[in-house]
Amino acid sequence: MQSTIEAFERGCSRAAAMTGSRQVKVASEDELLAAKAHVEAEGIEVLGPTHHGIFKSIYFFDPNGHRVELAADIGTDEQYAELKRVAPMMLDEWSQTKKAPRHADWLHALAREDHAKQG
Repeated sequence: MQSTIEAFERGCSRAAAMTGSRQVKVASEDELLAAKAHVEAEGIEVLGPTHHGIFKSIYFFDPNGHRVELAADIGTDEQYAELKRVAPMMLDEWSQTKKAPRHADWLHALAREDHAKQG
């Protein structure tokens, strides 16, 4: 657990400071859940974990009011390979239409399935 908190404290980039939010990757889903338990034990409200298809995140606010996201990769090698394959097509489509491409709809389907199981 200490490594997650230390990583958070060190992980504040200039961009995060400008946007008022911070995103930190943790090593595993177990570490994400341990971080959630730790933060909640400190009396801080935590949202999540939220399933995003190939990663899960928790969200909370630090004492200065900055939004914090801790995320753990959960995707498979095959999923990452498919995303790499369709990424150029997605960028091309978005550049032309300025609308969300549908090449990775399967990610959203995974997240919806997980939410349905939870709720």
